[in-house]
Amino acid sequence: MFFVFVVAILFLTPKFIESGGTTQNLKEIFIGRCWHYQVLAKENKIDELKTIVNCTKLWNEFYASFAFKNPCDVTKNSYKPFFEMLENPKKIRNAMFWSGSSTLVHQFTFINDQHIVLEETMTGYLMNELTWCGSPTTPDGLNYTKCNAKNNVCNAMYPAWFIASKKFAERAAGISHVLLNGSRPDNNPAYLKGSFFRSVEVPYLKIDKLIALVATNIGTNKREYCGSPSLRELEKDAAALNINFECVDQPLLVLRIYCLKIPQAPECDPKNIPVGNDRYSSSSEFEDIRLWKISCFTLVAVVASVLLFLGLSFVRKQYFQKHFTLNYSISSSKPIVNDV
Repeated sequence: MFFVFVVAILFLTPKFIESGGTTQNLKEIFIGRCWHYQVLAKENKIDELKTIVNCTKLWNEFYASFAFKNPCDVTKNSYKPFFEMLENPKKIRNAMFWSGSSTLVHQFTFINDQHIVLEETMTGYLMNELTWCGSPTTPDGLNYTKCNAKNNVCNAMYPAWFIASKKFAERAAGISHVLLNGSRPDNNPAYLKGSFFRSVEVPYLKIDKLIALVATNIGTNKREYCGSPSLRELEKDAAALNINFECVDQPLLVLRIYCLKIPQAPECDPKNIPVGNDRYSSSSEFEDIRLWKISCFTLVAVVASVLLFLGLSFVRKQYFQKHFTLNYSISSSKPIVNDV
């Protein structure tokens, strides 16, 4: 069976929108997303992501974090009441971290929904791709002209994303993945200093294993790969946290999504695509599917055996019933003798 897998090139710096100031109708969007997540979104059906909260009260706490304030005065502590309302102690055993691209990771989790990214938690769902900052002088306390979204200094959004990323990392458990961009512009390394993944999330990881997937844009030179200096630094950081580490270069699922976009690329010629697992070249990724297949085959074998047994029993019953009836008829019949 052919599977189309879309890859998440993970770049853990949240997607700050730089198109002016606070997003228009921010309140309506926020409250609408809040109710949508709780009532309709598939994410809220997942036990470890399930959240129940009063959306109007949640908006009030979020709004109070930055409204009527100079962005330079907004700190992590400003968002504390907001995050307390969204506190969720449940662990996430299939967390997906990313650093390098914000589009492919969501394509990946849309198709391969066993992985969970930050934007699928309620916090990330609410804030993703929104812009906000306050102003002490406007009637509603919001700045619709310009928000500082280019760096982390005097950026009202940065403390919120910092806390969200930290909490997401703290909830990760078991085996987690990170999709790194091996083709970052300006020759930047895949494991980039200053990225949210490296500076915020890695230090708070308490997982058993981290699998790094290094993706490289097709048609470009591979600048980073497993064994490159920054990947060795990631392995070292993981070891310092007693986390087992594995690295996979250009997983097939990454290549396939690239080839959907540029099918004429030489790398997409079937002759050039390596033969391997449909998802990753790492066998650990297939453990769940392997167990699922074994369970299915076992179930089919059991059902087939039961049906065969019932069928044979029925045939045997019919045979003996017919044979017994015939014998009984023969043995019970007597010749007719006329009395003289």
